[in-house]
This record gives sequence, C-alpha cells and structure tokens, in this order.
Amino acid sequence: MASIWQRVWNRVNPPLSEEKRATYAFDVYGDSDIGSRTHSGTRVSEETAFKYSVAYAAMTLIADGIAGLKPEALRELEDGQEERATVPKWIVKPHIELRRFDVFNQLMLSVLAWGNAYATIIRRPSDKQIIGIDVLDPSTIAVEWDPYRPYSRRYRINSQGPWLTSAEIFHVQGPTLPGDPKGLSVIGYAKEAVGLGLTLEEFGARYFQQGSIAKIVIETPQGLDDQAAARMIKLYERFHKGPNNWHRPAIMSGGTRLHNITIPPDEAQFLESREFQAIDVARWFRVPPHRVGVISASTSWGSGLAEENLAMLQHTFRPWIVRFEEALSWYTPLDSVRIHLNTEDMLHGTFAEQAEVWGLLWTQGLAKKNEVRNKLGLESVPDGDEFIPMPMNEFGQPLMPTDPAPGGDSAKPTSSADKEKDRKRKQDEAKK
Repeated sequence: MASIWQRVWNRVNPPLSEEKRATYAFDVYGDSDIGSRTHSGTRVSEETAFKYSVAYAAMTLIADGIAGLKPEALRELEDGQEERATVPKWIVKPHIELRRFDVFNQLMLSVLAWGNAYATIIRRPSDKQIIGIDVLDPSTIAVEWDPYRPYSRRYRINSQGPWLTSAEIFHVQGPTLPGDPKGLSVIGYAKEAVGLGLTLEEFGARYFQQGSIAKIVIETPQGLDDQAAARMIKLYERFHKGPNNWHRPAIMSGGTRLHNITIPPDEAQFLESREFQAIDVARWFRVPPHRVGVISASTSWGSGLAEENLAMLQHTFRPWIVRFEEALSWYTPLDSVRIHLNTEDMLHGTFAEQAEVWGLLWTQGLAKKNEVRNKLGLESVPDGDEFIPMPMNEFGQPLMPTDPAPGGDSAKPTSSADKEKDRKRKQDEAKK
C-alpha cells in the first residue's frame, strides 16, 4: 500500500530534478557559481549576503547611521585646544551627481561587506586639489604592498591598467590582520552563518511551496492501481480542499480509513532555528537583535532609549566612525585639521528624557534658556540668552537638586507619599 501511495504522490508532486533545483537557486539567490560554497550547501558572496534580511538590516543600519552624520572640521591650536575650521568642499559635495549621503552610504556598505571601500580621487588639473571622489566596486580592486616604495600600497582596477597610489585611490579599511594591506571581509568570515540563514529561508520557501510532507493518508483494504488512486485523491480534494471546505466532515466507506500525519518536531522548530541564526548573524556586526527585527530576544544594552543609543554608539558605530574619520582626515589640505563626524543626533533619547536633562542644566546655571529650547526643537525667546544664577547653599557651594535648599527646608515633595510624609513632619513640629 505504501508503494501505491508513493507512486501517486510522485505523480501529483514530482520531485525536482537537479537541473530544476539549480534553476530555483539561481532565481532566488543568484548564480550558483558566485561566492564560496558553505557546509549548508549555499554559496555566499558579499553580493548574495544582502539577500539575507538580517545581514541586510545590520549593514544598512550601520551604513545609514554613519552616512547621515554631519562632517565638521577641527583645527588643533598650539595649546592643545581645537577650534572649528572650514570643511573641504569635496567632503561637503563629494560627487557631481550623487548626494553626500549616497556617496558615504556606498563607502560604508563596501567596507562593511567587503572589508574595504575604494574611490577614485578627482583632482583639479590646475592645482591638483581634490574636488570629488567616485566610488568603485570593491570586488574589482587589487591592493598590495608596493615593492618599489617601502611602506606604501598600490592599487589596480579590474586587474589591468597601471598601478595607482594612495594619492589616486581613496581607501577606507576595515578590521585588518597584522601585515595585510587591506581589511577583512566580514561576510567572508561569517559565510557559514549567512549561508545557514539563506538555506533556512530556502527550506521555508520549498516547504510552503511544495509541501514537504503530506498531512492526510488514505488507507484502503484492497490494492488500487494508479488511475483508481488518483481518482480517489481527486474526489477527496473536491470536498475538502480550499478555505470554503475547511472543517467539513469526511465520510469513508468500504473499510477506507484516514490517517493524519503530524509534522516532525525538527521541522516544527523551523522558526526557532531561523531566529537563532538571525541572532548569530547580528552578533557578527555587533548589533542588538531587536534592531534587526528579532523582537523576541532580550537586550542588556540599556534600560532607556538614551542608554541604548549610547551603547550602540560606543560598541557598534564608534569603531566604523573612527575609521571613516581618519580616512577623510588623511586627505585634508592641512595636517593640523581633522574631520569629525558629529554624533550628537545619535544620543537623543525620548523627549521626556531630553527635557529632564536639559531642564536640570538650565536650573543649575549650566545652559542658557534658548540653548535648552533649541535642543528640544523649540523657538528662542527674547530673554533666553542669559545664564540664571546657580543656586548656592549657606557655604557658597553649588546646590544640587537633592540637597536641602538654603534655610534648611528640603525640596518641595512631588509624589503623594512624599507629601504625606511632609505633612506628618510639619504636624510633629507644630506639636513640639
């Protein structure tokens, strides 16, 4: 009986040939010859990694965040202090057609996926000053130590043409092994994790497209040929297939029996496997799982939005920001000028958190009223450009919000419990 059922099932749902499997993989994940083959069977390259949603979310999260930072120029003075300087025009507008955000975003995606970002430096013919850059495909760039110029690198595009120097190629370098002229490819080292994630996605697509296992088996007391078995399946599906026929009772006669087949536990845990793999890939980029859509995973990156943003800036964004800042600063006209990416917008918490912090700075005389209002997105007021006097205690020391006010009275209670305690205290004092 099992052999009859297997023949019928194979006729209704014929197994995919190896040729069709290769075609399906090409349609979903690109050419099977691209990238390195992983132990899960899927080929992974820097391009195909973007088709895995978690890798795409992690890389675009970092790239978009850094591309949106405002560049500033700082000049170091003789006393070690820094003052603002003019940002070079090629950094403000690096490309004649593309916006600065798009150019910086391309560079960051290149260094995140390939470990390196390259761009052709465009100079003005008259004075050789940099006037822009043109981002290159990192997979087409060869880089090595120059054998004729010690401690210098040289670059070649598409493995042909002349070798170019660092004065002609803008290079942002990712994490690098000692002695190597270029950075490590994060996707290259994380290919097993990304490959397993892509394989799980393909398995899910095949599972729901083909039906990896039958849900119902019809058992008959007598043998059936292929034609009779197909006719019985068609008759059953006529009354029980489709949303309009769900939960309809089935009537079997002549000793025919129905058997429900449950999903194996390992296949039922498919979603848990996908979630674990998503967390694994997020770990490669040091991104908390909930920032890439894994909302069931807890985080220890802070209890509030401001704390979480600070942790993200320190542990996720900061290393890439420093690499990008140093690459930009390398091509500034003066050695004493460095490029700084302003990360102030990354540290914003909720409006209530910002209002509490800036309100405290204002009451303590550390910030002007208009400065506080501007930080909160409010308009300036006429009398808001003066510092208010900082409150002092009887010893001439700055008074903190938790300190008792001058005269010995504590700060006015705010909560109902504090008000009740304050009322009882005053009653006791009156009795005495």
